[in-house]
Amino acid sequence: MKKYGLVVDSTLTVPLDILEENNILVANLKVLIDGEPQPLDVSNEAVVSAIKADKEVKTSQPAPEDYLKTYQQHFGNGAEVVLCFTISKSLSGSFNSAKLAVASLPAEYQDKVYVFDTESVSVGSRYYLLKAIEFLNAGMSPDQTMIKLEQLKNQGYLLFMVDDLDTLKKGGRLGKVKYFIANILKIKPILRFKRGELEISNSTARGQVRAVRFLINKIIKEQESHPHNKIKVILANVDQDSEALEIVNIMNLNLPNIPVEYGGRISQIVTSHIGPGGVGIYVYYE
Repeated sequence: MKKYGLVVDSTLTVPLDILEENNILVANLKVLIDGEPQPLDVSNEAVVSAIKADKEVKTSQPAPEDYLKTYQQHFGNGAEVVLCFTISKSLSGSFNSAKLAVASLPAEYQDKVYVFDTESVSVGSRYYLLKAIEFLNAGMSPDQTMIKLEQLKNQGYLLFMVDDLDTLKKGGRLGKVKYFIANILKIKPILRFKRGELEISNSTARGQVRAVRFLINKIIKEQESHPHNKIKVILANVDQDSEALEIVNIMNLNLPNIPVEYGGRISQIVTSHIGPGGVGIYVYYE
């Protein structure tokens, strides 16, 4: 097995123990509030507070030089190949920066870097990193790993529910009419993100209880559609941790044959775009 190095962008929010255990290097996206760059560890609460105060909250992608440094560090430490995982290129220029960095490497290293567009975000993107580690440690080659990961893209998707519709509206993800109706009726829009495409579901729910019930029914239907596969679920949240953990508990009670795992917090980068109260659920089958 070739010695490999791993790189991710910061939207994957990989837990520290996994970063250290697998020597994963991170290329950071940044949050800007009213044009001012924020510390890399700016909290979700600070981002949410800025959104609620109607400040301008934007994000910036890593520069190619940021990725180049991670590649050089891995090769300098003896890696024979480097695998890099990014947020969907439909949401950020992170993937393009990672690819541009490859072209800046000496020619003999350029075909040794694999840049993988997860076509997902948050715990959805992290899923592909963890599967890559599993495949590589089992002896699969980098080429075989990339092929297998591409195949897995058809077997999972993200569902989002959000509290703050203003953030979605500003980002152009929610039309003015739907925005008005949703606010009046207290409807939570359910968003679906798969293969780099974000859609607002035709199904919406009035209040959190019904939104969670919708998600549970959606997962049950997924299991019925794939009776010979094992469905798994990972949940991540922007804030309101106790409510997120309660959703995990409710889902585990109502889905006894489908494990629902808490995946921690969504990154402050993604928080900037979906706003307070956001919950993301990655549903996949194997």
